[in-house]
Amino acid sequence: MSPVIRSKDVNDSENFYYTLFEQHHLPVLIIRPVDGHIIDVNETAVNFYGYDKQTLKTMSIFDINTLSEEAVKQKMTEAKRKNERHFHFQHRLNNGEIRDVKVNSIPVSYHDETLLFSLVTDITDAIEHNAFFQTLFEQSPYAIMMMNNDYNIDKVNHHFEVLFGYTNEEVVGHTPEQLIYPVNHKETFQSNKRMMEEGIVISQNSHRQAKNGDVIDIQMVEMPVYVDNFLVATCAIYIDKRKEQEMKSYNQMLASVLENTNQGVVITNTKGEIEWINQAYTTITGYDEADVKGVNPRLLQSGKHDKDFYEKMWHDILTYGSWTGEIWNRRKNGEVFPEFLKIFSIKNEQGDIVQFVGIFIDNTEAKAHEKHIDVLETKDTLTGLYNRSYITQYLDGLLTDVDEERVTLLYMDIDRFKAINDNLGHAVGDKLLMAFTDYLKHSFPHAVLSRVSGDEFVVVLTEHVQQRCEASVQHLFDQLKTPLDLGHHQLLVTCSVGVATYPHDASTANELLMHADIAMFEAKK
Repeated sequence: MSPVIRSKDVNDSENFYYTLFEQHHLPVLIIRPVDGHIIDVNETAVNFYGYDKQTLKTMSIFDINTLSEEAVKQKMTEAKRKNERHFHFQHRLNNGEIRDVKVNSIPVSYHDETLLFSLVTDITDAIEHNAFFQTLFEQSPYAIMMMNNDYNIDKVNHHFEVLFGYTNEEVVGHTPEQLIYPVNHKETFQSNKRMMEEGIVISQNSHRQAKNGDVIDIQMVEMPVYVDNFLVATCAIYIDKRKEQEMKSYNQMLASVLENTNQGVVITNTKGEIEWINQAYTTITGYDEADVKGVNPRLLQSGKHDKDFYEKMWHDILTYGSWTGEIWNRRKNGEVFPEFLKIFSIKNEQGDIVQFVGIFIDNTEAKAHEKHIDVLETKDTLTGLYNRSYITQYLDGLLTDVDEERVTLLYMDIDRFKAINDNLGHAVGDKLLMAFTDYLKHSFPHAVLSRVSGDEFVVVLTEHVQQRCEASVQHLFDQLKTPLDLGHHQLLVTCSVGVATYPHDASTANELLMHADIAMFEAKK
């Protein structure tokens, strides 16, 4: 079940919609996914796109995207298949300017309709001014080609124009396959593209074709480019092996790139002794070169992983040449943090391993973001109780584990709630729901509570907390005998309760919910 966003209530300082939408520092678009229509925007979006609010609300995402409607839908379908919520697009502003943006979309439920709560981050400056790009383009003696995340060429440097005979204007918008791949290298192109999508750095000797038809023997290094842990581009470096220069200058260039990247890099010898680290390693871990040189990287171990974890990691490195995954390490100050790490081996011409390289990013912020999304997906935003989707999953797991243990489920709703909501307004209805939630928490302090729909609630009691079930229900009824103070309204309300037990009434979560729901409606008669 998607999280619920409700209308803004100026008297409610914790109103979810007001906080996340109206006051968000990023442009926010509320989008109807079925047709891409923009339902609402915040003031930051108005300032960013340069349209007034009413104009934006008459537009669709296809009006501001530089891609065709078909291409946008294809990218959204691919993201859904990969279970991703983020996209990299180019958006056109009212003044005609094109900006690279990262879009994070969260499905939300609003008035029984599923919409997309889309946060837009402008990453144009990060792409254009990143030291990584500047180093490669301005200092490299080699041909450089930059591609967007659709593998279309964005720009090439002067050395590329000299080597292949194409101008920058001739190549922009094309794929490398269309211009410089020999006819029989289509499979190589597709393989390289897949590796870029997986974040793998490629180094290979191959052949490329110049504009005049000459086939050039080249060495290619191709790497993904990330901004804020988001794949935004691919960088390809081509070295003409016909005029191969001293590798010293090439190594200096790569060292400069490694020093300027925000990803931590560590290089060890075959004994596991650290030979080199970059500045980002120090920034992330707190250890400088004097602390770690000659030391094994295990000094970062947090104790969260067992021996089998590290044995599996090194088995993959030695067998397959690399390992990629999340690992928890410890900074110099003692703080434990998550990092996304890739370790790979470097071999000499004889095929012997001579070094190991580790490249990692601090995953702390991403973890915090994931936790926030998990809360949105499992909790009801008004009451803070679990939603129907979560309680169904919880019951499925509980009924699998309890064996012969008894589980009781109470299904209840507030009598005449619809009439109250319709006559006194949604703001009063929301206050009533929150007051009822407080009563449930006081009456059932050790139970699992859920709001499964508008005014319907579920209480799950396991065997060890069932002894006080009747007393807890009576306590709830006793509380409701006192009129509720809802601001300008004093309301006396009642509720109906249905009861179902496992395994007596049902054997599955859905059956248990259904029987309790039926029992509640019987109680209303």
